[in-house]
Amino acid sequence: MPDSSALLQLRDIHMPPPVSAWPPGPAYYAVLALLIMLALLWLIRQRHLQYTAPKREALAKLARLKACYLEKPEPTHTAAAITLLLKRVALVYHPRLDVASLHGSTWPPFLKKTSRRLDAAIDAASQILCEAPFNPQADHHLEPLFLMARHWIKQRRKKCLN
Repeated sequence: MPDSSALLQLRDIHMPPPVSAWPPGPAYYAVLALLIMLALLWLIRQRHLQYTAPKREALAKLARLKACYLEKPEPTHTAAAITLLLKRVALVYHPRLDVASLHGSTWPPFLKKTSRRLDAAIDAASQILCEAPFNPQADHHLEPLFLMARHWIKQRRKKCLN
């Protein structure tokens, strides 16, 4: 028979302390870094959408004007609408003092000054821009004006805070 005194001297098994939740493992840090990066990308995207909203809206308006012009050609009305659209875009992206007094023949120099590599397109559209809104008898083809306006609007970058 085994020695019972030896069995009485045995102690219970001690369990190790439970696994702590702190510090978290490397995977938790990776997930946290990924979430922070996604939040920053979302904020950057929202800011980009905010800054480009006037440009996107103006390009959509220009596309609607072109569709209406192709459906029912009215050069005088369409040229005046494009001039108004360009002025509204200019007021968003440039100081009000520089834009508010522009009309007629003062438009092409301003458009040249505020654009990059559009001199030929502006020269082609400047006569139409200056004459078409005021001369209903003239038969103007507005394709150069649409092209110039689209490229000029696309070049706008940051809104002016006037």
